Amino acid sequence: MADPNAEFTVVAGTGSVYFAPVGTTLPTEVDTALDAAFENLGYTTEDGVGFDESIATSALKVWQSSAPLRYTVDDVENSLQFSLVQWDKDTVPFAFGGGVVATTSAGKYKYTPPSTYTGVWAIVLDIVDGTVTHRIVAPKARVGGTKSVSFTSSDWAGIAVALQLERTSPSVAPFEYFTDSPGFA
Repeated sequence: MADPNAEFTVVAGTGSVYFAPVGTTLPTEVDTALDAAFENLGYTTEDGVGFDESIATSALKVWQSSAPLRYTVDDVENSLQFSLVQWDKDTVPFAFGGGVVATTSAGKYKYTPPSTYTGVWAIVLDIVDGTVTHRIVAPKARVGGTKSVSFTSSDWAGIAVALQLERTSPSVAPFEYFTDSPGFA
């Protein structure tokens, strides 16, 4: 077990979330330049980005014991959550699973949600903590969950986004984590 070391902690001072079509060339290092297909999703609320791993298990019991004898892992899900503050031609279709932005007249636009949901993307999350960078790369992430936007006069109208990270095949992990933190040396 590691001894306590404050240098190995993470404070996500800033960061960025990028998306691109599934199949786009993914970065292979913490500092690899992103493929030109990746778009920055811009500002998120000050809550930043949440990363969750949910593990569902089943208890296997036997007649001779009231406590489970073993557990099986039934399901493992990874997800990212954040609220987009920027509303533009990239972020709105991303958050609502696709769709089309069209010009209706000079300087005026219309967004139409998709008739068939297409919200599946490759995702890169960069987290910067001073001179240390952490990067989560997901080859396939599906926009899901409930969209909830509050329009008020006292706070951002953030578009809540939940991404379920998926495997592109049984042998491909749902995400990879890269860092230049000295804690991994």
